[in-house]
Amino acid sequence: AFQDIAKDTDRSRVMPLLLHGDASMFQGSVREAFGFSGLEDFKTGGTVHVIINNQIGFTTLPKQADSAVDVAKISRSPIFHVNGDDPEAVVKVMKMAVEFRQKYKCDVVVDLVCYRRHGHNEQDSPEITAPVMYHCINQHPTVITLYFKQLQSQGILTAEQCADLISDIERNLASEHDHSKTAPSFWDNLGDTPPPLPPTDVALSNVDKDTTTSTGVNRKLLQEIGAQIFRIPAGFTAHKKVEAIMNNRLRAVETGARVDWATAEALAFGSLLAQGVNVRLSGQDCERGTFNQRHAVLYDQFEALSMRNTTYTPLNGLILNLPHGYEGQGPEHSSARMERFLQQSNEDSDGFTTDEVKADVDVNIHIVIPTTPAQYFHALRRQVCALYVVVVFTIVAFSASTLC
Repeated sequence: AFQDIAKDTDRSRVMPLLLHGDASMFQGSVREAFGFSGLEDFKTGGTVHVIINNQIGFTTLPKQADSAVDVAKISRSPIFHVNGDDPEAVVKVMKMAVEFRQKYKCDVVVDLVCYRRHGHNEQDSPEITAPVMYHCINQHPTVITLYFKQLQSQGILTAEQCADLISDIERNLASEHDHSKTAPSFWDNLGDTPPPLPPTDVALSNVDKDTTTSTGVNRKLLQEIGAQIFRIPAGFTAHKKVEAIMNNRLRAVETGARVDWATAEALAFGSLLAQGVNVRLSGQDCERGTFNQRHAVLYDQFEALSMRNTTYTPLNGLILNLPHGYEGQGPEHSSARMERFLQQSNEDSDGFTTDEVKADVDVNIHIVIPTTPAQYFHALRRQVCALYVVVVFTIVAFSASTLC
């Protein structure tokens, strides 16, 4: 589109750049893109594909897959392999890739062979799923350490200059971290007692549409629930990092400190269980949480572990959590495709109501994009506490970074 708008007929002024993970490179959409690249109506003058090959695809072990770049061979694209520990080599390879694309107007692939030192966020611990690899990574110097050592040996920078650069970066990060502590507290406006649950057999025509749904829960009750959820039983040996996560959550509940998203979710589930409502999670890796944030099920480290491999009826209390938000991590992390869900909405597309209560009741789908853990907590409880839960299901969309 940019090429057409700029009238870039020879495809030299606008260059497409795609970033891939080593595992996501094998998605069907990538294969299709390479297949289309040679067709006249789909040509872009060549796309530069950069694969962040950190060798830790979500569910695929290296022995179970070929090279992360094999799929590019279907279009006979040139492939450059480069060591991520050598920044200057990376720059040279990128220049070569761009020059090749500009001259021959074809796709070019750069395989950046590297590693991921940390998890997806502050709570994710890759040592849990790849302990042998991360034993080696933890003993390996960082890229900046290796590069600063090289610059010092070449006389380009002194040790003091390198230290000053690091100090400037750390000072900026610390300033932003301090600023984040001013967010509103989760513990504000919780209410006194949980409201009674609505009857599940109520007819929608008999619902008082002026009723306001209350989702507050007494603080003392939440603290009692949190103590049951986050206190690890005596004699149970959890992974040390999982144990630290649970201890931090227990401390937050006991002291009224900052509550993260996973803690708010657990308290919402626990408060509903206390009211006699069954809560079911389903989906891949939902026990641990895809981003190592939930830990609804703990494993004793002394136990042997094994891996477990027409007509819509009313959806009672169903909530669908989806990743949504542009964070530069590819299409599967950027868009939850809300438009596809909205196509199934029963709301009149030709009309619009200003009655918020009526709008809540008359639609079959709610899409919620919370910006605070407290909003997520109340959204989960609202799905069961609301009188019209019998026919409504809710989609909760948030970006992966908010789970930190």
